Amino acid sequence: MSSDTEKEIVDLRNPDLSLEYTSCIQYSQNQAVLKGALHQNIQKEQIIHAQKELAQAVLLANQIDRLEGEPVVDMVPAQAWSLKRPLPFPRWFAKICSSRNIGKAA
Repeated sequence: MSSDTEKEIVDLRNPDLSLEYTSCIQYSQNQAVLKGALHQNIQKEQIIHAQKELAQAVLLANQIDRLEGEPVVDMVPAQAWSLKRPLPFPRWFAKICSSRNIGKAA
């Protein structure tokens, strides 16, 4: 890696990569167990979302590799997330917002 900034970006991107893979697996599992009258329509949407998550994971892994980092996947346990609270913004996005005082009361 050529700089500390690139290492920091890699360190912030790897958890995002893990979330993308976890999401892909969850969508795939959910579509497999759907029941009910509308399950075919919902199932198609779940498959589309899983494919998008996988594409995003591949993009992140390639970015990490271009920065001469090692893509690491530590899967996030599925039960750690709840439908009652939204997924957090990626860490790199939160860091940018805090460094620019975005979202803070004036």
